[in-house]
Amino acid sequence: MVLLDPFHSPLLDTDPEYRSVLYAPFDWYNPDNAEYVETRIWVVVRFTDWLCMVNPQLDENLPSCWTSHAWLILTMDALYMKYIQTQEPDHDMRAPYEWITAVQSTIDQIRSWANTTNHHGANPCPNPDDTYSAHRIHRRTTEESNGYKTDHNYIFPTNPLTTQTLIDHLTTSLTLENIDENTVH
Repeated sequence: MVLLDPFHSPLLDTDPEYRSVLYAPFDWYNPDNAEYVETRIWVVVRFTDWLCMVNPQLDENLPSCWTSHAWLILTMDALYMKYIQTQEPDHDMRAPYEWITAVQSTIDQIRSWANTTNHHGANPCPNPDDTYSAHRIHRRTTEESNGYKTDHNYIFPTNPLTTQTLIDHLTTSLTLENIDENTVH
């Protein structure tokens, strides 16, 4: 269970690992546990809300479903860490300006991501992250045929258990089936 405000948790004083969840680079690929993932997401959401309040361009370009997309969470987390670095007592005097430049670069990356994934305006989210693209299915099939079979049970982002059987079938099948049209590509 995530505390309402991790920045005021008693764990800050007693658990050095918890402190690093708030203020250090976070290992999204191989996190220690799901609670740390949820806490870090809370921190990134809080930071992003503040940044959207002070930057109307980010507010305009960040899709409302952004917390459903791992790439956007990673992107905003990277911007959060860049901001944290500007708060260090011994930071380079150019760091605040470089952070402002990074914000603009992040907005450009979000626009590019939104165009690629068809996220435009206030439309409903067109593609949840648990959807496997034909490109990814083909890439996974090729990897497995070359002997690189990997599990895909990640703490972040998680695969919903209801789609895991379908995902397993698609990523291990020798042909790529279009489930919607029942055709083979």
